[in-house]
Amino acid sequence: MDHLVLTVFAPDKPGQVERIAQCIAEHGGNWLESRMSRMAGQFAGILRVGVPAEAYDELVDALQGLSAQGIRVLIAESGIEQSCTWKPIAMELVGNDRPGIVRDITRLLSEQGVNLERLVTEVRPAPMSSEPLFHAEAILAVPLTLSLDVLQSRLETLADDLMVGERANGSSGPGVMAQMTAAFAKQGRSMLAVQEVPLEQVNRYGIVAGEPAGGPLLRIENIVEKPTPEKPPRAWAWPAATSSRPAFSTRSATSHAVWVAKSSSRMASRG
Repeated sequence: MDHLVLTVFAPDKPGQVERIAQCIAEHGGNWLESRMSRMAGQFAGILRVGVPAEAYDELVDALQGLSAQGIRVLIAESGIEQSCTWKPIAMELVGNDRPGIVRDITRLLSEQGVNLERLVTEVRPAPMSSEPLFHAEAILAVPLTLSLDVLQSRLETLADDLMVGERANGSSGPGVMAQMTAAFAKQGRSMLAVQEVPLEQVNRYGIVAGEPAGGPLLRIENIVEKPTPEKPPRAWAWPAATSSRPAFSTRSATSHAVWVAKSSSRMASRG
């Protein structure tokens, strides 16, 4: 059994996937796995197909013939999977949108020897301020020799307003944006996400002080913009990307300066 990796492009309209699937099935192929999406009026996808050696050439010709129906297919033979010397990590990033943010993130990951297994990005309005927020969810193949603490610290250098969430792939728990959106829907008040940071880093962030307000909530009592390490209200950092009118806040129970998605979280309100 041979394997093909196909990349397909076509104008978005009903029946496109069925046409591709029908072509594969009619020529002895077996659809094994795929990732497909619609964007800007176009349909695109990548899929892996198994095909008997005797039907290989016939299937390739048939797939290329789909161009007559407006479906472009790029074909590559599947490669040999390398031995597992990495661990899968799910990562979520939220920050102010700016040109070059994807380049900067992917360059940093490459420099650390991290491979992108999957990446989904979008820009959407912040829950309260409607400012454009960059949001990315990724599955990373992190080398076994690379400490997650080191990776977190490297990602943190990209921007003070970039919140980074990392967790073992498959572990449960909502991400930063999901927690903020759910809390806003329930409370009907402005939200911001915060995280505990070391005292020596408080001069890099807006810092909030608050009291527990039930469940994952904190009631905000004070906000200071980039205080000196000697006089912070408390070491809860408020990255600028998360809100401009705070009343409630989510926080992570970690002591790191990045959002760690596997940690528990809390919220707060302004009294």
